[in-house]
Amino acid sequence: MPIERRLIELIFRDGSRQPGLEPLCRRDLEHFQLPHQSLICIFDDEERSEFTGSFGEGFCGFFAAIRKFGLRGIRWPQEVLNHVWKSDGLGSDWDCDVVIYLRHQTCESPIGTVITFAHELQHFMQYGFSYKAWRAERLVTEVYTGGALAPWCFPTENETQLVSRRVAERVLGVGVVAGYAKKHIQEENSPEKWRFFLGLDPEESFDLLERTRPWVSEYREALKERFPASSREEPDFAKDNWWE
Repeated sequence: MPIERRLIELIFRDGSRQPGLEPLCRRDLEHFQLPHQSLICIFDDEERSEFTGSFGEGFCGFFAAIRKFGLRGIRWPQEVLNHVWKSDGLGSDWDCDVVIYLRHQTCESPIGTVITFAHELQHFMQYGFSYKAWRAERLVTEVYTGGALAPWCFPTENETQLVSRRVAERVLGVGVVAGYAKKHIQEENSPEKWRFFLGLDPEESFDLLERTRPWVSEYREALKERFPASSREEPDFAKDNWWE
């Protein structure tokens, strides 16, 4: 019989921080009706050069659909990988469908944890409920030939910034979130990101597909050539309605 897994598991590697962080993270979760896939969330207790080497020094956390895409060429520290990959006498397999990881630096701040966790939960929403738009944007970034752009110029990051602000304000309060962002700006800690964050209207509606379609239209020929549809689940860029 298959092993029964919890749908959502929160793993706080620093037990001393769990009492302060877990209630806030669970309040984040109350604002999402997540896809019915198993999720493991790892809140780390030390910095990992493997991840900063892959994502850059400024990253706060990440979302990974590991059952579908595996490790995607990223080297995971073994003690972190052990939380999501299980082996027994019958074989080995992923212990969940998707992972959310927050780095130690993020977890040192309850406010940063609330914002980043909401951000990554929204990526899970995009993956689970708007897969073809989510996937198309990632493929667009692989054929993109324009100048350097900030991540939030792309639709999925724009939406996650928006949703993370909305959720964080409901969990912590408007003033707390604004003060946190302004502090980062004053300290020159990714100030452009935080200025963008503060400039968002938390109640703005956001249609991920509609925001993604112009990007696909601009790079459609390159997408058709490089990424022919491999299954009905994937976007078929040879079709006008590639998202259907």
